[in-house]
Amino acid sequence: SSFSFHCRQTKKISGEQSAWALAFENSRDADCHHESQARGVPKGKEGLSAYLELGAGEKREFTGSEDRKSSLDKVLSQLKCHFTWNLFKENGVPDGLESQVLDQISTLNTEIKATMYNLLAYIKHCRGQNEEALECLQQAEEFIQHTHAHQAERRSLVTWGNYAWVYYHLGRLSEAQTYVDKVKQVCEKFSNPYSIECPELEGEEGWTWLKCRENQNERAKVCFEKALEKNPSNPEFSSGLAIAMYRLGAKPQEYFSVDLLKQAIELSPDNQYIKVLLALKLLKMNEEAEGERLVEKALETAPCQTDVLYHAANFYKIKGDLDKAIELYLKALEFMPNNCYLYYQIAGCYRAKVKQVQDTGDSEVSGNREVEELKQYAKDYLNKAIERGLSPLYTFTDLTELLDTEEHSQTASSTHVPNTEKQPLHGNSCNFQENHEQSEDTAVQRDLEGFPTSNTPLGKENMKNQQQKIAESQVPQDAPNYWYRQGLIHKMNGDLLRAAECYEKELGCLLKNSPSGIDSFFLLEEGNSLDQLRCHFTWDLQIEDTEMPDLENRVFDQMDFLDIQCEVEMRNLLAYVKHLEGRDEEALTNLKEAEDLTQQECTNQSHVRSLVTWGNYAWLYYHMGRLADAQTYLDKVENTCKELASSSRYKLECPEMDCQEGWALMKCGGRNYERVKACFEKAVEAAPNNPEASTGYAIIMYRLDNIRKTGDISTHPLKHAISLNPENVYLKALLALKLQETGQEAEGEKYIEEALTNMTSHNYVLRYAAKFYRRKGSLHEAIKLLKIALKATPNSTLLHHQIALCYRSQIFQIKKEATNWRSRGQPRENVEQLAGLVITHLEYAVQVKPTFVLAYIHLAEMYTEIGSRRKAEDIYQKLLCMNSAREELQAIHFNYGKFQEHHRKSEVDAIAHYLKAIKMGKSSFLWNKSITSLRKLALKKLKNNVLDLESLSIVGFSYKSEGDLHMALRYYERALQAAADLGKSGGHGPQAPKS
Repeated sequence: SSFSFHCRQTKKISGEQSAWALAFENSRDADCHHESQARGVPKGKEGLSAYLELGAGEKREFTGSEDRKSSLDKVLSQLKCHFTWNLFKENGVPDGLESQVLDQISTLNTEIKATMYNLLAYIKHCRGQNEEALECLQQAEEFIQHTHAHQAERRSLVTWGNYAWVYYHLGRLSEAQTYVDKVKQVCEKFSNPYSIECPELEGEEGWTWLKCRENQNERAKVCFEKALEKNPSNPEFSSGLAIAMYRLGAKPQEYFSVDLLKQAIELSPDNQYIKVLLALKLLKMNEEAEGERLVEKALETAPCQTDVLYHAANFYKIKGDLDKAIELYLKALEFMPNNCYLYYQIAGCYRAKVKQVQDTGDSEVSGNREVEELKQYAKDYLNKAIERGLSPLYTFTDLTELLDTEEHSQTASSTHVPNTEKQPLHGNSCNFQENHEQSEDTAVQRDLEGFPTSNTPLGKENMKNQQQKIAESQVPQDAPNYWYRQGLIHKMNGDLLRAAECYEKELGCLLKNSPSGIDSFFLLEEGNSLDQLRCHFTWDLQIEDTEMPDLENRVFDQMDFLDIQCEVEMRNLLAYVKHLEGRDEEALTNLKEAEDLTQQECTNQSHVRSLVTWGNYAWLYYHMGRLADAQTYLDKVENTCKELASSSRYKLECPEMDCQEGWALMKCGGRNYERVKACFEKAVEAAPNNPEASTGYAIIMYRLDNIRKTGDISTHPLKHAISLNPENVYLKALLALKLQETGQEAEGEKYIEEALTNMTSHNYVLRYAAKFYRRKGSLHEAIKLLKIALKATPNSTLLHHQIALCYRSQIFQIKKEATNWRSRGQPRENVEQLAGLVITHLEYAVQVKPTFVLAYIHLAEMYTEIGSRRKAEDIYQKLLCMNSAREELQAIHFNYGKFQEHHRKSEVDAIAHYLKAIKMGKSSFLWNKSITSLRKLALKKLKNNVLDLESLSIVGFSYKSEGDLHMALRYYERALQAAADLGKSGGHGPQAPKS
């Protein structure tokens, strides 16, 4: 990325220099430089000089490496493996998962071991341990050869895909290509060169989802259902579906889950784990006797299987047979002596026994010997759980019931706690035991997993992380003594530096406004210093991990091409992104560049314009542990706020600050647009003729206008902004598009032509001009402009999306103009070629930006167009699992509804998704289309059955949603009469109205 930056600063690069620059533009990721670095080619400007000094053969070798990488970039995303399933996109590798996988490998049969080794390899890669990942993949490959020799090729596709990705990230491109070729050789026997639809792959993905993400049981269910469609009697897939359905556990599915578990047992009669799951389900359905028979049989057959012992103990605990539960937990402890959760469960049983004794009325005196003995047992096992790594946060509520306050204070912290601390470590502490008792479905969701222990460094580290997450998520920062409590936790975990920092925060609050000024050195006035700064660290910028590479590309593009004077803002945003990626030194460089630019370009307002940069400096130095440097920048902010008579010590309210916040939020995506609007509205209210504020307000109104499509709210702001910024061709391009939308295409084209003559913001103007000509129908002109823009920014997802839309429009033109085009040679070939181009560009766009919802939708539509409905279905399922903004989710449901209606011929599913789109909110173009589509489909059903109660109700609902109450009542009354006529009112419903 450093070389990429230098290339962008070079205004005149010719010949092979351009080729070199473009090559590095396509490979910013440090991994991609591996082969060139191995040959001694340095990065940056030195790399350019070194390249120019290479001989012809060496240049060909380097170019070949780049060609190979480019080829791999296109292929790898098509492989079906852990790297393309987006397993840990939200929160990284879950705590304890690696130890669970290791436990499972050590206890399970060899059929599942290959799956677990593949998952372990991916976990190792995520932790940066790629060599260990390769060892795991080798183990997976060997197990597949041993246990599935007759299916070895198909069973190995996931492993080979993982091999290719790991080697790619290691920079060993030739070895990555070897495994890509292996996949291709197998897949070419079917229809697709790099992926196939087969039950073995669906099963592998299903088990992976079951293991990795408890909130992805629906995806696992879909995988196993697809696998069973092709192999309905497969024991492995049947077991997977049964477990997934068991975990989903919703009441309407209760009996279905039982049937699946029974079917799985028929196919896998030796699987004792599934028998215990069925027993737990039967117990929940008041069929205790049958459930207990299954548990007894499982224990008789597998008396030493730890997952069976654990869940059998849960069965008896729920049943109320606490002695039997304790017996089984103790037996499980023989095999897992360091498992803190087993000790905790035993303590819970003894607590329950205390309640049993007390409820009988035999002991009304608290000092009763039996009660005291049971309390002591519970206390002992709780302490053992803590000794083995269970967070005291889990046990605090339990201990307060068993111990007096002083004794508990000593147990929880082993130090004296002030009187203010003689209360639970946090008021909202979760009761882990009750959580297990209330939701046994959740408790037993670890299918065949084993249990995490803390007898290894990895286990202890994971437990520390878990404790900290629990503490931070359940206690608000404004709670009394919050930082003192956090410090106690860090001290117990052995992290003395973090403990000291937390104690300093607490002391900073206590020493506020101290005459010596010691409070400011602690950086602890969380409500008055760092948290009060207006900068990227406090604006709650919502950026997904998967969006960062694309965001960084767009920031670079904007600094180079956009004529709005916001390079300072972009460098600040780039610094924040670098910090999120853990590249703090590079972030400091970006902030230095922002500071220098501010001094050069805004000398009259340099102090005001620098406040955001200084705030980012303070936060960045704070995170780096350089507290003195952080304090220096806090002082700069404070002094400037004092000079400008701000009412706040560290915050200034002014249009310039509102604009900077608005630009940052705007660049981070559509989910922030309402907040962007609020920022620029505030700035415009304070300074109506401020060019920057007016520009930002016009742009965000155009974007919101484009999303909602409910009226023209942006033409006036755009014209006003242009009057204040007459040289801003970006605004002119947006106005041209808006005029075209409102039927003023000729006037709009004048603005486009004017913008194209001024190449100040070349790339952005080309993109919007291309969009204008595409809408006009001048597709060749649009494609020509987009190709020019792509040469300048080959990684732009927006450009790839736009050119794909142009090729798609050409397909529609051919189909419209050529009668019977499918049976005619040239038109059919042209359509196939164009469809391939559309898919290539859209797949690249979603690969670079995995959250690009609209590109995914268009990709699904194109796959549908060429008959690949399974791929379209997979895309929609992926979209439904994404954490999308409300408007994006509305688009997903509407388009999936169309897909279900017109291609799956499933009217029920289509109606369901149209309704979900409508639920996303009113006042949008898609909301109106969803209402219209819903009503058309319901009216179509009424043609076949005029008494269809549901369809009559849906039509009435559609009219009511639009505000037409007369039509709504008309259809509702027809529905009620139909119900009465059909006897659906059960004698108590409405009578048919008299005519």
